[in-house]
Amino acid sequence: MNGPGEVDPDFAALVDEVFADYAGTMRTDKPLGDADPAFADRLESLGLARLTTPESAGGSGATWREAAVVLRAAARHGIGVPAVEEDLLAGDAETGARRVRGALMRAVQMTGAMDAAVDLTVRHAAERKQFGRPLAAFQAVQHLAADAAAEAALARAATDAALSQAVATQFAGAGLLFSVAVARSVCGYSGSTVVRNAHQVHGAIGTTTEHALHRVTMPILAWTNDFGGVAEWDALLEAAAREAGDAGLWELVSGTNAILGP
Repeated sequence: MNGPGEVDPDFAALVDEVFADYAGTMRTDKPLGDADPAFADRLESLGLARLTTPESAGGSGATWREAAVVLRAAARHGIGVPAVEEDLLAGDAETGARRVRGALMRAVQMTGAMDAAVDLTVRHAAERKQFGRPLAAFQAVQHLAADAAAEAALARAATDAALSQAVATQFAGAGLLFSVAVARSVCGYSGSTVVRNAHQVHGAIGTTTEHALHRVTMPILAWTNDFGGVAEWDALLEAAAREAGDAGLWELVSGTNAILGP
């Protein structure tokens, strides 16, 4: 039985299978912005396109936690899911609330793409030989891959914390904006490191359209500035820290006295 904060593993396995199967038929040089109506229809038929829309309105009535599984799977495989994005942003017409939802959505997608970039880097380092040895045997390459993996894990942890708060409070919790700001700031810096290190390890082949790497690194860079850039989120965190002062900084960071509302 799944706990209240867990996603059904059968659902997660289904989602991964759907995107993996489609990715296996997709050319790596397919333009990133191109939509496939047939695949969009498949997502709709499986109930994955309008996850958070109530069942009474033709949706699946799921939470953002299930939606995050879909977003991450799509991002890992370099596949756009505009219908899923529209569903997640449809709940709020108010600009500020929509911005928070959009920022969290992009953070989730960035972490999925970062995971894929790390996996591709580790695989390439193990398979590619230089001077008669796998790239993974060189200490400099090991450091690049390890740093990328650590940054991806850090970004996922920050994003999952914000996601859990958003789901638990239905985007109405005090301090949610602060948590989302943390996630977006961390994702911005971590994403930059993951992209840089992944391309350093791959070398020239990683820049070609024939290789899958660009399908995850280019979106990471593009999503970094959607719904607010890193500098904007950093400024928000700085303002919150100043307002909290020395006495309230720990409470702010630990989430026990969040001063920023949604």
